[in-house]
Formats: sequence, structure tokens, C-alpha cells
Amino acid sequence: MAPVKLCWAPVRCHPCSAGNIDRLVVSDNTLTIEGWLLLPGVRVDSVTVFVNGQECGVGELVIRKDVGKVHPWDEFAEQSGFRVCLQSYPDPVDGLSLIQLVGVVSGSPACCYSTFSQLDSTVGALPTTRLAKMIGSPDRDAYIAQGLKVSCDLLTVMGQIVDSQNVRRILDWGCGCGRVTAHLLKVIRSAEVYGCDIVEELIDWCTKSLPNGSFCRINPSPPTPYEDSFFNIVIGTSVFTHLDRKRQHEWLDEIHRILAPGGIVLASTLGEYAFLRDYFSKGKLRNLFPKLQARKNLFKLRKKGILDGRPNPTLDHVTATDYYRDVFQTTSYTAEAWGKHFEILDHLQIGLGGYQDLVIMTKGAAKRLPPE
Repeated sequence: MAPVKLCWAPVRCHPCSAGNIDRLVVSDNTLTIEGWLLLPGVRVDSVTVFVNGQECGVGELVIRKDVGKVHPWDEFAEQSGFRVCLQSYPDPVDGLSLIQLVGVVSGSPACCYSTFSQLDSTVGALPTTRLAKMIGSPDRDAYIAQGLKVSCDLLTVMGQIVDSQNVRRILDWGCGCGRVTAHLLKVIRSAEVYGCDIVEELIDWCTKSLPNGSFCRINPSPPTPYEDSFFNIVIGTSVFTHLDRKRQHEWLDEIHRILAPGGIVLASTLGEYAFLRDYFSKGKLRNLFPKLQARKNLFKLRKKGILDGRPNPTLDHVTATDYYRDVFQTTSYTAEAWGKHFEILDHLQIGLGGYQDLVIMTKGAAKRLPPE
């Protein structure tokens, strides 16, 4: 791997994996990393660790029964754990280190899990636990870890397809309390970074805590206050994952309006891996009815391509009770439905946060839907 430049993350060389870094500490000049890495349906033989593009060591595999319980359908899940102790590793760049875990199968690299890390323990402004929970982070530690991981995934893709010198404005649509926006502001210094959200309290926090960004509250339904063709990149993480198919089309059309010609959209979805984790974890299948219901819903998902009927009460205090959903959709449904608005460049399964899929799109000619 080439030396890392943290202005934009390096190119991802292998398919994305599920996984997590559960413990990353520096003690007595030794960097210890523990976690798990899973390529669904495949047994990983070893895990090679890179720090800032430099190969630093090979992890020891360990049994993880807790991961097996979350993935009962995958026979290799229990064998997905690893632990590595590094005596030598590169220094952080601008306070960040890029950690890449490469899963090796039969002697060849097979998958990769990447994240940024703050080895020097430098942490910026943090929201309250209550605000962090509002955006799906159970606590402040998770808020930090999720922000580092998701921003790394997004910047990796941007580094592949975008010349940073041509990017003037980036929008974090559904920015919450800046979990990702904070890192975009730190890493991308050549562009203006904007954020918007439907929750005024979250926007207030961003405005006070991230003064280098531009933030505004938007309504749950389009339009936004932005001008036509205003942004070069629009990011939507964990937003379409909560919008039913009708609202997805409405917002895809609005994003098309505010995106410049040739601009890029990076948006996440809950794909089949996320569905299986949500419905088939052992803790949720303690009796027969949940098992039958989960199998029925999996059949529906594969047949219809989208499940968008399950309410999520997280934002009931802000929106109508039927607005916020848990929405799962297949790659084929996404290609057909979203392809009516944008040219889809790629669909990375488990491409965001080690859990969600990441859809990469660009604005071409004549992609907006005609009025109904």
C-alpha cells in the first residue's frame, strides 16, 4: 500500500467486511488492537494490520461467541475475532491514524475493514449522551468510534472518484450532531462543508460546536433552502435507511436539484446483511413466532426488494409518527428505483460502518422523474 495522505483516504483495495475494533490502546509504546472481522460466508485465515499504509503485523485469531450469537446464520462468525500487539507503527498524521485490517483467505487478501483512529486521544467537542442516542450512538464513545469509521469509509470512496481540488461545497444531509461532519471539516480543508437536519436541537449543537461549518434546519419534506446545482458532493448516512419508498423518491429528486452536474452522491441503505443482523440475532429469536416472522420478512424483502413498513419512534417528537421507519432494501431494488434519478456508479455491500451498504451515484442528464 502506498503511504497514506489523510487529505483523502487511500483507495480501498478489497471488498468491504463487517467487523469492529472493540479495543485500541497504546501502553508502554505497544499498540494493542482487538476486534472482529467477518466476510459473510467465508472463513478468514488471518488478519494483516496496516497503520497509515504501512504493514505492521499479523493478528492472532480468537474465538468470539458473542459475534456468533449476532450472526447465527454464518458458520464462521465465531472464528472472526483477532488480537494484535504492535511494537512499531507510524505516527499519526494531523492527529489521525488510518487503521486497515485485511482479511486473508488461502494466502490472498479477501476483504478489508478500515477506520480512522485518534491514537493521541485528541477529541474535539462532544454532544451529550442524549443527543448522541438521538442519532443512534448509544454513548459518547460510540459517537466517536462511529464518526471515525464512517468518515473513513466515505473519504476512501471520495479518494477513488473525486479530485479534491474540484470540490467547492459538500453537504452532509441529515448531519445530526456532527458525527461525520466534524471529521469532514478536519480532513477536507479545500471545500466548504455544510450540514442540515430536521432536528433543530442537533443543528444548534453543530452551529455552536463546529464553527467552521454552515448548518441549517430543514423540514421533513423537500425543498431545502439551497440553490440549484449548489453542491459537488452530497452525503446521506443513515437517512434513506429511515424513509419509505415515496419519501425516498421525493428526496432523491431534491438532491438531484441541489447537486451540480457531474456531482457525486454517497448514500447508505440497510441491505440484506443488515436485515439478517436485525432479524436473526439469537437474542431476538427466543421462540417460534419471531423465527417465522423473520423468515416471512426475508421472503418479502427478496421478492419485493424493499421493506419500509416498520415504524421507528426515535424522532416521533419531531415528525409525524409514520415518518421515521426502519427500511431495508436490496441492491436490485436500489438500482432500479434510484437509477430513475441518478446514474449509479457502484453499490458497496457492507460499505459503510461495517453494517450498512453504500450507494455511489452521479448526476447525469435527464435523470429527474417527471411529475406524477
